[in-house]
Amino acid sequence: MLMPAAVLVMVILGGIAVDTAVVFSAQRELVNAAQAAANDAATYGLDEGAFREGQVYVYSAARVEDALAHALDSRGLVARHRWYRQGDRIVVELDEDVSTVFAKAVPGAHGQVGVHARAYALLVFDR
Repeated sequence: MLMPAAVLVMVILGGIAVDTAVVFSAQRELVNAAQAAANDAATYGLDEGAFREGQVYVYSAARVEDALAHALDSRGLVARHRWYRQGDRIVVELDEDVSTVFAKAVPGAHGQVGVHARAYALLVFDR
């Protein structure tokens, strides 16, 4: 009688381990995408004309949005994103819902987990 219970416990623990690995892997991918997007936004979003005139930190919102969209599209992500300037850095935040594998089968459990990533690129210029 204990053997079927033990097998059931092992299956449940295995399902938890797989779902945790899926969510962790998705979060690592989202962090990498946020870091790449922040670097691209800091580089591509800089207004070159203003920079050459001596205004160091002028950013074009349209160019930053284009850089973020391109960085996410190149990775195949459809994450919700936002960016803002915080002092001498460009901050990118991404949110995505990750589908679990085994938690969908558990009554009352959610089939998706929200994952959040934040990254920034420091704006440093040497002249």
